[in-house]
Formats: sequence, structure tokens, C-alpha cells
Amino acid sequence: MPTASETGWVRCLRLLAVAGDYPVRPRELLDEEDHEAFLRRLHAVCHQVLDGFPDRVRAADRLARTVACHAVLPVARLTALLDAHSEELAARPTTKRRWTEAMEDFVDEMAYGPDGSRPVGEGGEPWEDELGDRLRRALGGGRPSVDLRAAAARLAALVEHLAFYEPELWLLLGEWSQVPSGTGTALDGLPEALSSSPDSLPCTSDAARTVAGRPARELGRPLVAGVEAASGDTPGSAPVVIPRLDTGYVDPAARWAVLHDDAVPYAEAWWATQSADVPVGLRLAAHFSGVAALHVPLLVLGHPGVGKSLLTRVTMARLPADDFLPVRVELRSVAADAPVQRQIEEALEQLLGERVGWPDLVRGAPGRIPVVLLDGFDELLQAAETEYWDYLQEVADFQAREMAAGRPLAVVVTSRTVVMHRVRVPDCTRALCLEPFGERHRRRWLEVWNAANRGYFTSSGLRPLDPAVLDDRLELAAQPLLLLLLALYDSVDNGLARAQESRASGAELFERLLLGFLRRQVRKRHARDPGPSVVDREAEQEMARLGVVALAMFTRGQQSVGAEQVASDARALLGVDAGWADDRAFGRFFFIHEAQARVRGRNRRTYEFLHATFNEYLVARTIWRALRTAAQPPGPEGWRAPLPVGPLSFAQLTDRAQVLERLAEMGAAADPAESWAPADTIPRLLGEALNGALPPADPAYEPKPVPPLTRLAHYTSNLVLLHTMWFPGVSVSKLLGTRDAPAAWHRLSGLWESQLDAEEWDDLTRHLVVDRTWYARPETPDEPVRDLRLRWAAHGEPAGLGAAGPDWFAQEPGHTGTIRDGLARRAAFRCSLDQQLLLRGDGAMPYRAGRVWEAGAERVGVSTRSGDPSERMVASLVALLTPGHPGAQQDSTALHTACLQALGTAAPSRSTQDLVTWAVAAALVRDLPWLETREACARISETVQWGDRLRVGEEVLHTLSSAVHELRRRADVSRQEAAHLDALAKRLPRTAGRTPEEQPRQIPSFRSRNQ
Repeated sequence: MPTASETGWVRCLRLLAVAGDYPVRPRELLDEEDHEAFLRRLHAVCHQVLDGFPDRVRAADRLARTVACHAVLPVARLTALLDAHSEELAARPTTKRRWTEAMEDFVDEMAYGPDGSRPVGEGGEPWEDELGDRLRRALGGGRPSVDLRAAAARLAALVEHLAFYEPELWLLLGEWSQVPSGTGTALDGLPEALSSSPDSLPCTSDAARTVAGRPARELGRPLVAGVEAASGDTPGSAPVVIPRLDTGYVDPAARWAVLHDDAVPYAEAWWATQSADVPVGLRLAAHFSGVAALHVPLLVLGHPGVGKSLLTRVTMARLPADDFLPVRVELRSVAADAPVQRQIEEALEQLLGERVGWPDLVRGAPGRIPVVLLDGFDELLQAAETEYWDYLQEVADFQAREMAAGRPLAVVVTSRTVVMHRVRVPDCTRALCLEPFGERHRRRWLEVWNAANRGYFTSSGLRPLDPAVLDDRLELAAQPLLLLLLALYDSVDNGLARAQESRASGAELFERLLLGFLRRQVRKRHARDPGPSVVDREAEQEMARLGVVALAMFTRGQQSVGAEQVASDARALLGVDAGWADDRAFGRFFFIHEAQARVRGRNRRTYEFLHATFNEYLVARTIWRALRTAAQPPGPEGWRAPLPVGPLSFAQLTDRAQVLERLAEMGAAADPAESWAPADTIPRLLGEALNGALPPADPAYEPKPVPPLTRLAHYTSNLVLLHTMWFPGVSVSKLLGTRDAPAAWHRLSGLWESQLDAEEWDDLTRHLVVDRTWYARPETPDEPVRDLRLRWAAHGEPAGLGAAGPDWFAQEPGHTGTIRDGLARRAAFRCSLDQQLLLRGDGAMPYRAGRVWEAGAERVGVSTRSGDPSERMVASLVALLTPGHPGAQQDSTALHTACLQALGTAAPSRSTQDLVTWAVAAALVRDLPWLETREACARISETVQWGDRLRVGEEVLHTLSSAVHELRRRADVSRQEAAHLDALAKRLPRTAGRTPEEQPRQIPSFRSRNQ
């Protein structure tokens, strides 16, 4: 059995000739001393092998056919060379061994062009000249390059002849146009591309027959189980139909990659550079027809709800039953800490009701290649609280062991994309990344949906779901499960279409969407119609329960939580655990995804929403409703909404921009008669908190350990954010109830800066703008006093001082003028990095409080032409990082050089060296897209040299490494520049394969993070 990399013609010729009736064996052939006789006999044996290929594949089982197809292509390439260029090949190097080795390497290279993308066979392609030159060098001598057009044409004819008997050869060659691709529904192209063995052997054991017969039943099951009863609310109408897998599963687009050391499979940006132009059914067919499938696993990656598990179910059903034995293993249902074989056997025991050994099962299905589908690897990582760094390597080792035992198998592993940085991927692993639905997929899905529910629409007097209705909801409609939720919502009174006509906001749509689903769930629980009031009340209680789930994730800064955590939060916020202590409670909502792993006999489960927008909306809704009812007594039966104090004191709203967006929509849509509620409630809650009334919530509520002062900072800053968002232009004196607004604001903002982490503090200053202003007290109208007004920052708005003039600052006690020493002393005392950089650089830069000039580096009040090297360094650096500057490549390059030179002259501390050099390197990465290649090479080289001289830290080197690798991929890099970049790359560490936390920091900038 050849491995995925063994394609040498000697090896392949031996595999094909071993069972043939040939007058000369390959071993005897290679012992031939006379070179011309060797070529003649080799030529004859190659033709005999190719002539015998049709009979060989017709009589072979799946494994033998796979090996034969894999081996025949190198022999065909060698035969084409011998047919077209026998004279050139007769030129013998020093020894036959060298000739054989050279020809092995060259025949392997014939499979693809220099870019590794196109097979030989079309003739006249530009790469043939380069391969011809390689052939001349391989053969030795000083003759001109060999013209391979004749060999390419001959190879095309040979492949076409061989593929007539075995069409799967087109899959191995990547000639997708030659393979039937199906309709794009339920992977119907997969069985069309994989031809079944003509004389398959029957299964010889009951277990094997049961396992082999189970996949065929999958296609008759609905797309999603358990939602039929949640549809068809109109009395007397036909029921809403959930399409079956065989008609309703629309093949997704998928990107394909062979993973090596430099792959970054957890990064969407990396996947965006991979190929996505081949139907997923053909990709799967090519994989299962190749030898690589028997040596390394196939990864199927994607986001929650994109259809990874459905793909395994449909794949299992579509693989030809005479050639493959699919076994699907839900990793959530087997022991997470068990070896791979034990996990498979445990899944078989659950299916069959008896223990069956893996070797016994395989022996009971002769002539078939087992395909094990390990579904939900990410669930092991999420729920098991254990690292599985080597799990994929264990899978590959299991394949190698089974190969050695004569039981080769293919393995498919599904996982979420974002967890792939937590596992080691074996080299040459194949991977598919499923893409969200595009327009073509949505339209195809809606065609199936509307056709399946034609009777329901007619009897209910409703319109079919129009694709245009989804144009405003593409974020949800891109995921198949959420698209189904939208379709179910529209199936009641065309709710989605009406929402579009009324221009409903995202918050309004989610309210209708979720409440509609929950009302149907409530009716489902009652034997008789309970009436609208009961339905509405119980649906609202379900929404409150879901809000607790969302808050549990939000306050912990996680995308998933456990049932125990949700139950604990519910007891603190609602007074009861709301049923969340029972894991079955989550099963009521198909838009909540359960991750499960069984470790040491105990099931561990975590839960998350299929899409982050559900979480963000429910967090916003819970906060909004809690603020509206904060001063009201408990409702009927003691039910009360969760108070906002707890959640708002454990997390920062600016961490989730969509939460703020939904809250803004709710405020805009609020009834004007009720607008007084948050306007009066927030200042009251803020005053109570600042006067020591925090926390009024149940002390049992503590989703994570947070110091009291940090809770106070979160809580007060979130309240100020919300009040400013809903009531822009609010004065600090009114909001805080103070007569000295600057002093009160200074104390409050100081609390925030000291307690929030650097990212939270930075986000807060990006969202809020503080304008200096004046106001006149009623008792002293002729003596205006200083005040501050808060407003929401416009997109990309730089920090400013508002309309205040020098008089506003002159009233600050102790600040009658610009006192350099006092400012520097106070900045040093507070250990404020921001202030020290602006005021003092590394501690020696003199501060000059100049006016804020409009252009270039002078925005910071210092000059790049200053005589002080520290001042020049900071001025050049700030100019380099300021948005809108540099405006041209020449300015950027000059600032880049000036900053490095000033850094070398100033001789600052080691930490400042690292910080400044890293910032310069990050600016270089930012500027790469518009820099010419020559200029970019020069800047990278200069920065690397300064980095060597200053002995900068690892983070600087990783940032430079990413710039080198990005530039190296450019098409216009000259040979000399490429060699120079390769030399630089060897001096720098690799960035590929690092976790997101380990990746170089993003470039600092004064622009908004959303920009």
C-alpha cells in the first residue's frame, strides 16, 4: 500500500505489475545493464501494465481499485515520456541508479505545474518549458531544454483512455469538469462521482449488515428533529412541512486545504485565501477515492449551525454501500478520555445494543473501506475541561496501526473552526471549511421550502417566502438552522415579510421571532388551548429564563456556559432556578447548541446560542426591561425581572458592540410616554452606587470573582454609557447631582481608569466624548461655572476639548499655567503609561505644551526636527501612528527612518526600545498593502537591522516575521528580493500556528476600533 507521498513510478510500477502476467518483473528490469535495452523493456512493461489496467479495476474491490488508480498515473506519465521522447531519455547519466532517481523525481513533478495547481494533459501550457528544462538537467549533458508538448498531448490521450474504464481518475487529477457534480442537493454528486464495485461481497456478520444498512435510512429523516409540532398554528390548515434530508439539504460551499506547518486553520482570514471553487460533493468524492484518506483524517470545520453534523449524516448515507462501511460516532456520547478505537466500539454498542469489536466488524464487511465520522471534536474541548492537543495525531496513529494490520480506514473529524488552535494537526491533513450560505444557496433552500409547503401556504392564504425578504437578515439567513427559524417565523401570518414592510429594527425582529417560537412551545406543553393571556405570560417567563442564559455568558465573558452556572444565576436573579438545573431544559430551544463530553463516566455539558446575535439581543432585552421595572414592585405570583445591578457590575457593555446597538434600537422605539423611566432611574441608581449602596442584588450572585471596586467601576460606567446613548448631551452636573462637575467627573473617571483593564478603558474613551462647557446657576446667572456634557462618539471622531477656551482650564485649582514638572510628577506618581509617553517619553523627554497643530507630527505639540532625540522619537512615532498621516509613501518612509534613528540616539530603557520598535514594525505591517515591493523590502530590512542592534523582544520579531511572510507572497517579488526575504525569514521566528492570544498585537492607533 503506497502512502500519500509515495508516487514514484518504480514503486507504482511494482504495485501494478506484481499480479500481472508480464515476461519481465520490475526487479529484473532494474538489473538490466544495457541502457538502451533497459529503456525498450521498460517501455514495453509500461504499456503492458496500462493495457491490463481496465481488467484489473473491473475485478478489484474498493481498496484494490483505490491503490490501482493511485499507482497508474505515475506509470502513465512515464509512458507518455517514453512514447514522445525516447531519444532524449536515452542520454544516460553516470549510473543507472542516478538516472532512475532523476526520472522518479521528474515524473512526480510532471503531475503539476510549478505552482502546484494544474495537472499535465492539456498541452501548450507555459509551465511545460520549465519542466522541459528540469528534464534536461535531470538527464545531464549540455543539450537544449526538452519540448514536452508532445508528452503532454500523449499523456492526455492515455489518461482519457484509462478514465473511460475508471472515471474516478478524473477526481485524482482534479479535472472536475469531467465528473458529474449532481444538483447540489443532499450530496447527490458524491455517489455519481464514486463508481461502485461491480462484484461486491456480502456482509458476513449481523453487526456488519446492520451498520451497513443504517445509513440508507438517514435521507428520509427531517432536516431538524423536534420542530414539527411548533408549526402549523392556523386551524384547519395543512401542517407546515420540515423538508427531508434528501430534498432539503442544500450542499454548502466549502474551502479546501492540505494543512502543513504554516497553515492557520483557526483563522477566517487564512481560510479566505483557500480554494472554494469545487462542489463539496466532488471534494469528498476525490478524498475518499484517494490513498491520502487512509493515512490522515479529513477535518470538516465551520461555525455552529453551518451544518457540520448534517454533512456527516448525508455523507454517511451517500457513500456507495458496496464500497464503504460508514460508522458515525457522536463524540458527545462516548468517553472523551478513551482511545479512538474504544470510542468507536462504544458508539457501535449504542447502535447495536451489544458489544462488537472493531476488528470483528471490519472483517464482517469484506471489500469495503470503513469510514469513521467523529462528529463534534470541539465539544470535547468545550465541555470536558481537558486539553486534547494530540487527539488528531492519535487518530492518524490509529489509521497507521490499522493500515499495518490490513484494515485501512478513512476518518472524518468535525469541529468548530475557532478551537483549532488548541490541537496539533498532523502534516498533510486534509480540511474542508464549510462556508455560510450565499445568495445561490439561500435561493435553492427557499425553493425547496416553498415547494414542500405549497399546500400549507394555499390552505392558510399565505405567500411563499420571497428571497428578497431575507435581504435585511443575511447575518441569520447565512446559517441553515437559523434560516429554518426565519422560515418558521414567516409561516405564521408572513411575519418576516411584514417585518420588512414595517422596517422593523433588529431588536423588534428578534422580539417577534423569539416570542413567536416560545408561544408555540407554550401551546405545545398544554393539552388544551390555554388562552392568549396564559400563553403571553408563560412566553414572557421563558424569555426571562433565556435572558438569564445570555447574561450568564455575558458576565463570564464566555460563549458557552454549563447548566449548573445558569441555574445558580437564575436562583440569584429570578428567585428560582427556572428549571435550568435539568439539562433537558435546554433541549426545548433548538437555537441553543449543547456541547457534551463524557469524562470518567460523568457527562459534562455546556451550552451556547447558535448565533451570537441571540445572546446579544437577550442581554440587551434583559437589561432594558430590568431598567424599566427597577422601581416597580414584583409582578403577579411574585415573578420579577432580574435586576440590572448584578450583570452590569461584572462585565463591560463596550465589550459587545451589538448589545449596545440593540439597546439603542430599543431606546429609539420606546413609547415617549415611558421615556421618563430610564431618564430618572439611571441617575438614581448611579447616585445610590456612588453613595455606597452597591450591591443591592442578591449576594449569592457572583458569576466570577471580581473585586468590589472593579464591580463599582463596571456598574457606574455602564450606567453612564446607557444614559448618554439614550439621552445625548446630558450634563455631568445633572447626571451626578453635583455643583462641581469637573471634580466629580475627575473622581469618577479616575475610578474607571484604575479599575478597568486597559482594553476596557480604551473602549470606554472611544465611545464617550466629554465636551467642556459652561452653565449658569439660577442664583448667580452672571457667574457661569464650568460643566461637562457627555455625548456618543461619532465614527472615527478624534479626541478633542470641545468649545472650551483657556478660561475653562484657568479655573482648575493649582493649574494657573502649564507647569511641566508638576504634570510629569503627577503622571509618574500615577504610573500612567499614556501620560508619560505624551509628556516625557522614556522619562527624559522635556514636555512642551504647545497648541494642537493641525497637520503631521506637530499634532502632539513637539517637532520631528527637535534637537532632543527623545522628543524626535516620540514625535515621529505619534505622527507615524496617527490616522490620515502619512498621506504619502514618502512621508511614511521618512518618519519610519527618523523614528528608528532617534531611537538609537536617545538610548532609552529596554522596555521603551521594545515598545517603539514594535510600534514601528506594526506600522510597517499596516502600510504594506500600499507600499511598493522595493520600498517595503528596504523598510523591513532596516527594521530588522535595528532590531538586531537593539536586541528587541520576541513580540517585535514576530511582528516583523508576519511582514516578511506577507511580502514574500507577492507576485512581483524579484528573485533577488525573494532571496533577501528568505534570508530575513530564517532570522525571525514563525508566526503561523500561534494561538490568537499569542499573535502579535494590532497596531496602536487613535482611530476607533470599529474603523
